[in-house]
Amino acid sequence: MVSVPPHISFRELKSRYQLILFDAYGVLLNADGVLPGAAHVLQQLNHENFPYFIVTNGSVKPIQKSVDYLKHLGLEVPLQNYISSGEVTRQWLTAPEYQSARVCLLGPSSCEFMLAPSQQKTAAHKDFDILVIGNQDGYEILQTINQAISSLYRMIDAGHPPLLVLPNPDLIYPAGNKSYGITSGMIANMLEAALKLRYQQDAPKFKLFGKPESCMFNLALERAELTGSPEKAVMIGDQIDTDIQGGKASGCDTALIGTGIADYANPQVWANSNIAATYLLRNLM
Repeated sequence: MVSVPPHISFRELKSRYQLILFDAYGVLLNADGVLPGAAHVLQQLNHENFPYFIVTNGSVKPIQKSVDYLKHLGLEVPLQNYISSGEVTRQWLTAPEYQSARVCLLGPSSCEFMLAPSQQKTAAHKDFDILVIGNQDGYEILQTINQAISSLYRMIDAGHPPLLVLPNPDLIYPAGNKSYGITSGMIANMLEAALKLRYQQDAPKFKLFGKPESCMFNLALERAELTGSPEKAVMIGDQIDTDIQGGKASGCDTALIGTGIADYANPQVWANSNIAATYLLRNLM
């Protein structure tokens, strides 16, 4: 159990820190469009050349297309200010040692930017060297997960366990109008649970690249030349287990915003948590 964090305004946050990190969905936008205050805040930061980054668990499209989409919505974000788990995953997947790997990529074709041209894309019911859960869309979930579990059991039993890769560990996302949807993190949890049933403590786990892992936070701090001073940065996010936990683990202060997943006004949220945000932020207004 942790204490309920104090409230703060965005103006106060900006005055206290040298670097601001934003999650995307639930902070700047949701499926209904741009959230209140987001366009003004980014416009102000751009005008003042104030250091900031979008740090998002996104693996559906490359950075340029993501930035173009935000611009279409009215959010101006310089390309160098956008960091996604998909791009970090791509750097890892396209390393020389994986150039000839057979990859089973679950997700729409837009996720294929994470793969090297020389890699062979294969299906869930066949043998593969790497399984990547790129997204929750683009395939029939029940059939594909059943095939993936069967393939994993077959390959592990034969002594050839594949690598498991998860760019986006989020479990759910805000779809807009008080509706929500599952993400690839939930699907990975299902597969890990199935593997644990069979292999117990020897069950393989997914390698994570998105929040709460430190990859993107470290990259943002490096670009802002604050690698040795993470306390000068604050992460604004809407999920405790990814945004807040990841920011804290990287040494940054954090602000849990009330426009996304977490019901931050509910004291029971904090009574059941051992992760405390530094602040509560109602919105970006």
